[in-house]
Amino acid sequence: MTRENCKITKDTIFQILFDRLVSGYYPIGFRLTEQMFSSEFNISRTPIREVLHQLASLRLLVLNPNKSAEVIGLSCDDVEEMYDLRIVLEQYALEAAIVNIKLQELSALKSRIEAITLDTDLDVLAKNDYALHMYIANCSGKPRLKSILEQLFTLLIRNSSFPIADRIQQNRDEHLQIIEAMFNRDIVLAKAKLKEHLEHSKANAVEFIFRKV
Repeated sequence: MTRENCKITKDTIFQILFDRLVSGYYPIGFRLTEQMFSSEFNISRTPIREVLHQLASLRLLVLNPNKSAEVIGLSCDDVEEMYDLRIVLEQYALEAAIVNIKLQELSALKSRIEAITLDTDLDVLAKNDYALHMYIANCSGKPRLKSILEQLFTLLIRNSSFPIADRIQQNRDEHLQIIEAMFNRDIVLAKAKLKEHLEHSKANAVEFIFRKV
């Protein structure tokens, strides 16, 4: 990608590289250089260096002394910490969201999740998972909270997996339990079911990392 007639912003470069990293576009261990992106985006190395430092602060990269960086995967500690943050923040979001949910929208989400079977494509499973959790974040009416949760969710995508039939069914049932509690405006039960679901997701993600090692 080149920019002949306009300068690309540092924020745009960050988003492009962030999306590439969380999608697995660059494999773990891949070496990235300032020169590589300076040429691609037709921009000086200074903003590239700042972007690489931002990405390193998210533990997506490790910086090398020779103005390069290396793509790294998330460790078990990283995943556990991020899920622990999600548990706290999503319960907080749910408290704010419970009075703002629209039953028609929630019903549409419920129908999508009820349609899940053992043969459902993994991409569809991931999209439904994202849809429910981001619906809660959207209904919270707190844009900064939503932004943080969206970033955490995206960072965890590479460690999300539905490798066994039991987990597909469990994930579906847990989502439906959360939705049912939301329908009933039962904030105590909804928060409890949400926490239980995220604890199971955390354990599944950590197990997935161990299997990859």
